[in-house]
Amino acid sequence: MSRDFPALVNFWRLAQARREYQGTWPVGRLERLRPLLGAADGEVEFAVGFGTDDAGYAFADLRIKAELMLRCQRTLEIFGFPVDLDVRLGLVAMEEDADALPEGYEPLLARDEPSPLMDLIEDELILALPLIAKKPVGPDEPAFEYETGPASGPSNHPFGALEALKSKN
Repeated sequence: MSRDFPALVNFWRLAQARREYQGTWPVGRLERLRPLLGAADGEVEFAVGFGTDDAGYAFADLRIKAELMLRCQRTLEIFGFPVDLDVRLGLVAMEEDADALPEGYEPLLARDEPSPLMDLIEDELILALPLIAKKPVGPDEPAFEYETGPASGPSNHPFGALEALKSKN
């Protein structure tokens, strides 16, 4: 774990000062993310840069890399899910201001008070998680296949017995 960044920051002040931070953080110390994982192993690498663009919009550029350990919902095995994020967040004081952000900016509701920097990183990791975790199928593993075509023969047809009675009369 590298600790070259403050625990609490004011996003607006950092944008005015054009500050940048980078470091690593143990996945196990991300309290909201930890229950969503199969195992809390590894570290998160991140770099965050604050600034203002030419139009005067305050932003935070995030670069996050991690391998999160998820539980496959198909096999129940734990597998590594690589995360490589590059996100630009536009700072907004109120939710209504989010619509005014330029294209390519994701809104970040930022108050004018100190906030934990790692909460910002943790939020983006939570958003990067798949809805349903599925381990990628390797070349030597059979994939689950489901029949979706029409069933053949009267035994698979729900009214097959009635069809047989009708043909006798």
